[in-house]
Amino acid sequence: MKKVMTIAAMMLLYVLGLSACTGSKKVAKVADESETTKKGTIDMKGKKILVAYFSWSGNTREAAQYIAQKTGADKFEIIREKAYPTEYTPCTEDAKAEKEAGERPAIKGRVENMAQYDVVFVCVPVWWYTAPMPVFTFLEQYDLKDKTVIPFCTAYSGPSSTLRDIVSATPQSNHLDGICIVTKEMGGKDMEQKHPKIDKWLTEIGFESVTKEQISFPIGKRIDNPAFTGEAYLKPLIAPDSVFNFPQTNVVTFGPGAHSSWHRHGGMVVLVTDGVGLYQEEGKPAQILRRGDVLQIPAGVRHWHGATKDNWFSQVVIYDKDWQPSEAYNDRDNAVTDEYYNGLELVEHAHQTTVDSLMFAAPDTTMTLPTFNGPIRLANTVDAPNVAGAPGLHYVVFEPGVINAWHTHPGGQILIATDGIGYHQIEGQPVEVLHPGDVVMCPPNVKHWHGAAPNSRFAHLAAGTNPDRPAVVWTDEILSKEEYGKLPKE
Repeated sequence: MKKVMTIAAMMLLYVLGLSACTGSKKVAKVADESETTKKGTIDMKGKKILVAYFSWSGNTREAAQYIAQKTGADKFEIIREKAYPTEYTPCTEDAKAEKEAGERPAIKGRVENMAQYDVVFVCVPVWWYTAPMPVFTFLEQYDLKDKTVIPFCTAYSGPSSTLRDIVSATPQSNHLDGICIVTKEMGGKDMEQKHPKIDKWLTEIGFESVTKEQISFPIGKRIDNPAFTGEAYLKPLIAPDSVFNFPQTNVVTFGPGAHSSWHRHGGMVVLVTDGVGLYQEEGKPAQILRRGDVLQIPAGVRHWHGATKDNWFSQVVIYDKDWQPSEAYNDRDNAVTDEYYNGLELVEHAHQTTVDSLMFAAPDTTMTLPTFNGPIRLANTVDAPNVAGAPGLHYVVFEPGVINAWHTHPGGQILIATDGIGYHQIEGQPVEVLHPGDVVMCPPNVKHWHGAAPNSRFAHLAAGTNPDRPAVVWTDEILSKEEYGKLPKE
């Protein structure tokens, strides 16, 4: 039955995508023919990306999901409110009539907060020499001015005017060269066989996978454990003790395609620091994680995590290492096989909205407080109580040159540097220069201050340990400009 449906789908692609004398060479020419298409590349690092796609046979859906996985993008499927016929002949007739009438059929759902996206991939099949009409409904619903729109199509014989039509429909956007995956040239092979062509195209327009060098936190030592597949690393950050009473905290880093086996442990808070990763709970779809995501894994939940195929991935994990299960689990086979990993159906995690390329979510605007000498941003990244038994984690962002006054914490404080370059000093001790991944542990009732270096925005996660005690006692003492000017250079 599967083979019959595949043949039918190919016949539909042929009828809808038929175009005279067109082939893959047409793709390069599309960019030349459009005055609004920008040749060259875009630096996608730090960009918020959306992959919007329409698919009938599943080919374009698979390609769009692959592009989203490669780029760490969110996804939105364009679905006509009134479904197209499932059989190819009625579908071709419906699509043709719709095109000839110039219709803009209603579509389901909306993209939440389109304004947050910098780059929008538009992935479509070729239907009657152009994109399906619901795609134009989608493009006309949103303000895409100054965003970078990148067209992509799948077709049996060639793109016709599809790529160019997407460009024409978004005249106030920037554009990069699109590509058409021509199934006729591929001999009808599975879409997975077309991945190298997509990879090459993404590289040409400026996308590069997250590399090991782009991981900002220290990666530690290679994990030598059969429960891990591929290149994985562990860096302990914080060990539980009787002074701070903070849970075990580690950095776990995975190379491309690396992952754990299925496992269980005490409640865990996961903070994604870099790259594009995967997380799956038993009985639920695998989720794509990326920088800034925060999730909580309840104690005893069976799950696995790791990196996507082409990206490095790093996460801070805070967990209850002393947890003991109250029941026996019958977990006989914990392996995540290559076949299982490669065949995953992926969904997006509910990503945090970040600003100004910061690691975690923070307010759009700054605030001023009497205990800081300049503007800051403040957000709650992890609330208490939580599954790891950790105190709440606050995300504090200092603008360049901003520091706070001397103060103490009756319960102590732990800082984890996340962004930029900063300073920390305990009274009577040398000033520390902080970089992402550095940890500060200030004991209870010890006076200290912290803040940003003069030429760098700086951010850290802050935890007031032993939260049953008062949080902070401020003084009115703050470094003078002269004292600050004598601090170690970055």
